[in-house]
Amino acid sequence: MKTNIRYIFAILALFICIVSYPQKVEETRHVKRDSVKIDVKYKTRYTAPFWSNLFLQGNFAGRVIYGEEDNGLPFFKRLKPGFTIGIGKQIHPDFGIKLSFGGMRLDGWNRTDTYGVYKQYAGWVQNKDPMKEYYESQGVGTSDGYVHQMKFLEGSADILFDLGNIFTKYNHYGDRKWRFDAYLGLGFIHVMRWRGTSRNSKITLRTGLITTYNITPELGLNFTIGNSMTSSTIDGVIGKGGKLDHIGAMALGLKYSFGKQGFKTMRLVSQSEMRQLTNAMAATRQEEIKNVTIERMVMDTTMLGGLLIPSVVFFPNKAEYNKELQQVNLYRIALFMNLYKDITITIVGNIHKSQHSIAERRAEIVRRILIQDYGINPKRLKTDVYDLNQRFGVQGYEHSVSFTFYKEE
Repeated sequence: MKTNIRYIFAILALFICIVSYPQKVEETRHVKRDSVKIDVKYKTRYTAPFWSNLFLQGNFAGRVIYGEEDNGLPFFKRLKPGFTIGIGKQIHPDFGIKLSFGGMRLDGWNRTDTYGVYKQYAGWVQNKDPMKEYYESQGVGTSDGYVHQMKFLEGSADILFDLGNIFTKYNHYGDRKWRFDAYLGLGFIHVMRWRGTSRNSKITLRTGLITTYNITPELGLNFTIGNSMTSSTIDGVIGKGGKLDHIGAMALGLKYSFGKQGFKTMRLVSQSEMRQLTNAMAATRQEEIKNVTIERMVMDTTMLGGLLIPSVVFFPNKAEYNKELQQVNLYRIALFMNLYKDITITIVGNIHKSQHSIAERRAEIVRRILIQDYGINPKRLKTDVYDLNQRFGVQGYEHSVSFTFYKEE
């Protein structure tokens, strides 16, 4: 028994080390706005009210015990019904907790020529086999062994891990038809005195997988496959050494979510980085709403094909950009075009250090946003790709989409 306890606690210690190891949740964004470079580092935190993201779960289960002698009874004769009911809470998009209660029946097999030293309780005679005596009193032959019948109840506490979020790095909750969870936890199983079985209690180590199909945002159908590992003396037979028994389970049931569902996202930035970002935004706002920089540039420029100051910076080798930090520049261009109705602009994808195809996609993405989100007339938007750095003698636009303008005749 001591060996079993040490084995279980060793597994738990390893799990705690893995879970508590600091994970990298910090992201870095390299943003170039005109000649300003910002390195923004932030941590993402998810928050929700305490009484939110709750759920109830009920399952009908089939359980099978696997011990050193149980293969003497065919699998389907060992498969016995059970139930589980539980309540849980999603603490974070990646993980949650669940408390459960369940039980019913377990049937194993005992050979009469191997063991038979039983844990004693009042009324038992030492070295006698109470289960064998029970079956023989019922007229059942026990020369080759006998069925070991148990009634039990189990309470458990599990940690749930959302595999969809953990492996896709896409933190979302409550908006999927399918979700896949793994669980790890501890249980307390109590075997009741019944048909010669002694009263007994053990700690179990629980693991398993849960698949849920969300019929509605509140109601889901789930299938669970799991295993509970415990001491082989759960059946009351002692003298088996440090062996373990496993209780396999398959369950089908319903999950009902209640309370407000979902999380708010908070981005945590250090004070120094916030000042850096604030200063850059302040410099940009000088050229923003009702700013005179764009107006003066247009009024004072006599050459067509001038380069406008705003640019949308994309991630290197991708047709994606940081919407939080780049959207202001798209707004500035839209404002400029609304102020000057006779101006047509060319959206230029810079091929300096970028592939031609990527530059084309970037320019088309910006054109589509100006049309769909800001209502700019498509006839006033052209697209082109060339080495903007070389043509205008500028630096810092390697992965950007920039804008040139001319007046309609």
